[in-house]
Amino acid sequence: MGSSFEIFLNVVSAQMEIAVLRHKCYHKLYCYHIVKNFFEMYKIYDIWGKQKEVKMDKSQYLTTGELAKLMHVTKNTLFHYDKIGLFSPEIVLDNEYRYYSIHQIEVLEAIIMLKELGMSLKEIQTFLSDRTPEKLLELFEKEEQILTEKIRLLKDRRQWMEEKSRKVRAYLEKEKDEIFVCEKPGRYYLMDAGLDGSESEFAERTAELINFYENHSKSICYEIGYIQYAKDVRQQIYANYSNVILLPKHKPGGMSCHFMPEGKYLTTYFKGHWRSIGEAYRKLLAYADEHQITLAEEFLEVYTVDQLMAETVENYVTEISVRICKGDRVEQ
Repeated sequence: MGSSFEIFLNVVSAQMEIAVLRHKCYHKLYCYHIVKNFFEMYKIYDIWGKQKEVKMDKSQYLTTGELAKLMHVTKNTLFHYDKIGLFSPEIVLDNEYRYYSIHQIEVLEAIIMLKELGMSLKEIQTFLSDRTPEKLLELFEKEEQILTEKIRLLKDRRQWMEEKSRKVRAYLEKEKDEIFVCEKPGRYYLMDAGLDGSESEFAERTAELINFYENHSKSICYEIGYIQYAKDVRQQIYANYSNVILLPKHKPGGMSCHFMPEGKYLTTYFKGHWRSIGEAYRKLLAYADEHQITLAEEFLEVYTVDQLMAETVENYVTEISVRICKGDRVEQ
């Protein structure tokens, strides 16, 4: 019969093989926890490998459930971290009771923080296995760039929501078929012209324009619109959609764009399919003629209510606006 130390080594060897088979992990950080557990095990096993009655200061340890509740994670999350060798309990008894040292809380806090920054568990494991102050600074510099971009995108989405809400509220405040004058700021826009008028080409070119802008600006704060011309409208041609325009919130950098002047715009809303929009144009022109208002050549159409708020095209709402030429006297 071997010495108590030899028996201990046999127990350690057996437990190591079990651990490797269970976790399939030779990770440096995890092996550290295995070895530490074995020395704890030496305190709780007799020379025959039989578990002694464990006497430990429970104020220094937490069960899986207690740690999960404290750190606002699930028990399954802790089981998974243990399985992959990322974060394991200091003590695991024969009855599978698991105990985490209170000193491990800081490590779990770091894992949670890094995960919230968007790091994968594999990346976190790699960092924790060889962490140094220098590597932490390098990590934070990388994550700061990622966070800065996320903040920019969130601000852009918030601005889009605010602008969308403002336009919808403005529409809801108006009476049906109301014609009114409003002040509009100058706006830059991108244009794709020369469309043949088919719906398939129209959809394709619109998607291409959107992709071009989003890829270059990384912004979703824009409107899609269409320009009709007075020469067509006066001849009762209301569906000559030979162009599509994109109106960003701010002037796009590095892109060729057009400019729509600020000023007073004669405006109305039309609810219905675009093929029936001529009714709104006739009323708008009649109003302008009646009040002796001289209009610019370009009529702008922009959806106020679109697929985000309506199930069918018949329920879409289009805002039609045309600039009032300088020198005209119009009461708002």
